[in-house]
Amino acid sequence: MKRLRRAATGQSGGSGIEFALLAALFLGLVFGTIQLAQFYLAGTVAKAAANVAYEQARADNGTAAGGQAAGYGYVSSHGGLSNVSIAVTRTPTTVQVTVSGNSPSLVPFLPPPGVEQTASGPTERWVGAP
Repeated sequence: MKRLRRAATGQSGGSGIEFALLAALFLGLVFGTIQLAQFYLAGTVAKAAANVAYEQARADNGTAAGGQAAGYGYVSSHGGLSNVSIAVTRTPTTVQVTVSGNSPSLVPFLPPPGVEQTASGPTERWVGAP
């Protein structure tokens, strides 16, 4: 009797299609959440590397090259970024560090999202007594 009702309504096999559509939507949400978490991690690593490079370069005896090396060392030990570029600009009164790179991507044919973080502030220096 059920077969006759299904045949009459034309809905046989509909639950398989519904499952396939819902499973694709669910997997898309799961992978999207993982991709978002990887992007957030990459931004956090880039910000921390910029801060480490800034602290190294702003010291009284610090240099731009020393800050850059400290930033690269932080990124290599923590991961989460690829194609990393660290630019350190040090003047007698200020330091600016920019860290940029790419977040890992789950989808092979899409380009990985880029991340850029900056840290800047004054240098540590001896001013002398008035």
